[in-house]
Amino acid sequence: MSLKNFIFKTTGQVRAHATVPVQSVKKIEHTGIITITLPANLPANQTVVASFTLDPRYPSVSRLTIPKGETWQIEDIYITSAPSVDCIVRIVKNEREVIHITPPVSTLDVSNPARPRLGVPITFSEYDTVTIEAINLANVGSSDVTITLYVKVVKYVPS
Repeated sequence: MSLKNFIFKTTGQVRAHATVPVQSVKKIEHTGIITITLPANLPANQTVVASFTLDPRYPSVSRLTIPKGETWQIEDIYITSAPSVDCIVRIVKNEREVIHITPPVSTLDVSNPARPRLGVPITFSEYDTVTIEAINLANVGSSDVTITLYVKVVKYVPS
């Protein structure tokens, strides 16, 4: 029995199906840099927008738009040195949906074998916007505090 006859006998109708052209996709991995600057004398629990740099040849941005035809995934977030003021980081999609909140940044040290990891990659599709916000967990002293996080980003682009 052919598949067409099987579908007809079980459903009473033959369904047409569209063929989807297969497009070749290239996987590109980057390490992005998130820079959080907490101004001096900032009280605890304040939100600050972070800047994001994916390619050092281009300036950092506070909001990133995924290019047409591309899908991006954030697979890991980590730090290499403990910050003097701890914070959490929120990843916001399309300026309204908080899709991930990190634990305190101090726990994300790459040298910590027990550091929390992303269980599932955070995925963005074409034209999605990404904003990264930080909320400080303690008062900031008399000097600005800069916190640097690293982000493993995998881009799937048409080739």
